[in-house]
Amino acid sequence: MRLSHQRKFIFLAYPRTASRTIRTFLNPISDVKGIAAQDVSPENPFYVHIDASNAGKALERAGHRWADYYSFAFVRHPYTRVQSLYRMYLSSYVGEEGSGRHVSDAFSWTDYIDRYIKVRPFREDAA
Repeated sequence: MRLSHQRKFIFLAYPRTASRTIRTFLNPISDVKGIAAQDVSPENPFYVHIDASNAGKALERAGHRWADYYSFAFVRHPYTRVQSLYRMYLSSYVGEEGSGRHVSDAFSWTDYIDRYIKVRPFREDAA
């Protein structure tokens, strides 16, 4: 998340969407930079991956109007985002060298999808 009161923008950084690159690009013109979620306080409620609803509430509590800011975010194709999450899972599973864990011991792609990705069945009567 990046916020500029002078330029009246708020960038919402969603995970696995190249948000680190965009945040780095916006750093020089941002007044507020998101912090780690565990470091949030009443004085600094903006964390890196804050959602629009919470960002709007925090902005309003600070005396600003959400409607006065241009808000934007980037999204990614859902399939490639899930692939990226899986690669992140694999790298965190193996961990540091010497951990004794091997990527072949991790969930396969199919097991990962079955375990973590919930797909709601299509209902024709829901239209």
